[in-house]
Order: sequence, then C-alpha cells, then structure tokens
Amino acid sequence: MSALSRSVTFLGEAIGGGKSSLRLTLIAAGEKIGPATAAFFQALIADRPHPEQGFRTCLGILALTKSYGNTRVDAACQRGILIKARSVASIRSILKNGLDRAFLDETPDHQPLAPRQHPRSRLFPLNHGVSQCSPIPPMNG
Repeated sequence: MSALSRSVTFLGEAIGGGKSSLRLTLIAAGEKIGPATAAFFQALIADRPHPEQGFRTCLGILALTKSYGNTRVDAACQRGILIKARSVASIRSILKNGLDRAFLDETPDHQPLAPRQHPRSRLFPLNHGVSQCSPIPPMNG
C-alpha cells in the first residue's frame, strides 16, 4: 500500500468526523510531506469562501507526491505560497517546469565570482574621482 493510498484511506476515515476533522486531517497529511505543504493547505483552505472547496485541491496536491516525491512537492508548495498560487494546476506547472528546484537547496552551489581587473587597468589607473580631463567649456550661443 503506497503512502498516497494510506493518506486517502486515513482521509476517508476522517470524513465521518465532520468537515473540521477532515480539514485537520488534510493539514496533518501536508505536514507529513513537509512544512511548506501544510502551510499551503492552511492558506488554501482559509482563502476559499467555503473550506470544502479547498479539500479537493489538497487531495490533488497529495496525488502529485506519487509522481514528483515529497521533497519536490514541498518545495513547489513553498513557491506556491510565495506567488499566491492556489490550484493544483499551478503547483503541477511549478513542478513540470522545474521552478521548485530553487527552493530545494537554499545554499548556492557556486562561489560568487571575484571582481575581475580590466586587462588594461595598468594603462588606465583609477584616480579615485579625480578627472585628468579638462572640463568642457560652456557654449556661448
């Protein structure tokens, strides 16, 4: 039995407890994926006029873990929170286009480039704000 099947079974058992129980169950399922997913589920349910409208979207995002894995879905939800995306299609697009990868590793994998010196800098030394050129005289016209 896959993790998604267990989640859906767990959700099915919670339906008997009412809408608030299902809401808490969905958020708990999101926490198993990652903290950004749980936060995304909370924002999604809170933004809908009726919380039940967000339940199907949450289930769709849980289904994305089967194809993309928990780590990538959590990163996509983090990006979704940032751009205020509120649909499965938006999260799927983030995953499909690899836009979640920026949130997977917060540390840059490369060193910043050192400032380069111009090859002719020895010919044109910096005078630190002192101009060697004479100012252009104003035109009298």
